[in-house]
Amino acid sequence: MRRSDADFLRSFGFLFFRFRPHMHWYILAIMARSLFMGFVPVVPRASAQIYLLQVSLLASFGAVIQFKPWRIASLNLLDMAFVAVMLVFLNMASFMALVADQDVQVIGWLCICMTMFVVLLVPFMFITSAVKRFRVQARRYMFFLCHHKDEAGAFARWLKIEMVAFDRISRDIFLDSDNLDSLDQLLNFVAIDTENLVVLGTSSVYTRPWCIGEMVTAHKNGVNIVVIGLPKYESLTVEALELGSLAGFDAEKLNENGISMDAILETLQVMSEKAAIQVAPAMCSIAMDRLVGMLARGQFTGAIDHEHKDLFVETKFVLVANSWDFEANACAHVLRSLIIPHLYESVSDIPHVVRLDESFPRSVDKAVVIFTIGCFEQLDFMKRLIMVHDSGSSVV
Repeated sequence: MRRSDADFLRSFGFLFFRFRPHMHWYILAIMARSLFMGFVPVVPRASAQIYLLQVSLLASFGAVIQFKPWRIASLNLLDMAFVAVMLVFLNMASFMALVADQDVQVIGWLCICMTMFVVLLVPFMFITSAVKRFRVQARRYMFFLCHHKDEAGAFARWLKIEMVAFDRISRDIFLDSDNLDSLDQLLNFVAIDTENLVVLGTSSVYTRPWCIGEMVTAHKNGVNIVVIGLPKYESLTVEALELGSLAGFDAEKLNENGISMDAILETLQVMSEKAAIQVAPAMCSIAMDRLVGMLARGQFTGAIDHEHKDLFVETKFVLVANSWDFEANACAHVLRSLIIPHLYESVSDIPHVVRLDESFPRSVDKAVVIFTIGCFEQLDFMKRLIMVHDSGSSVV
């Protein structure tokens, strides 16, 4: 699946696509139950056969209650109903079995015990379901990062790195590059396993089918939606929707997943009324810490101001990028996070992303320069290149 092997998915998809995400292994439980029940007739005594069948069916019944493996919720109830009916028929049919006299009493007690168990299990199931319904359960993903890769892919990676390192965020963060094995399961992750959908607002995020699909799914399933307004992000307006701002939007992929155009427009109407966390064009590590802190505290509106003071002036290792290119700046911070674990001899070895509006460290002897489209048109970036050259640093 990680290799996107279409032939494999077509050949074996029936084995796991019917189950919820992370429950693809349940097909092995079904196969094991069938194999176990197939060997039961080999057992010589009828009482032992009946006992083994009852144990296997009860184990299956308990597994469905515990894991709820089926992709459609009603199928879990149907599965439990079928198993309960099979247990009742097994108990009733046991009285007609041709057995030796010494087995009659054993079979009778087995049937009585199982019948009582099933009778008591029904109210227990209702009580358990009621408790789970009214109890707030923590979902697997505290945040789901919804983004357009071309405009916010590097920023999404940087945001996840900082979120994972933040001590007040104890649960996982969903990023499709890390957590998604099959595109067919994407919307299920949003509906079932996500607490907060974080939309990284860029100029094209509302034109991407799967981003829209994630928003619609979150809205339908009561998942909290948070918008982070990146540079060039413009929130939707009612006038824009009425004038057809979705011109050219391809909804065919979403229609295949049961998402109608009416549901899309309803969700976009909600998104147009939602306030966003606005971030500065040139994000630094301090601003990112503030953003992550706001998300961890549940503060989903406000603004992250630009930090003007020098952050680190004694470092020997700098990364230089066009700070006014949002993705280039984020890419530099991601690279810094990946380099830090390999450089730990002293504080001065910690890499520092130099912003274009702060003084250049004099102690630099290593530099990584990130070139992106349009960087040579920025005068401040060209000044940084000259400073790197004049410092005599080793340059990558």
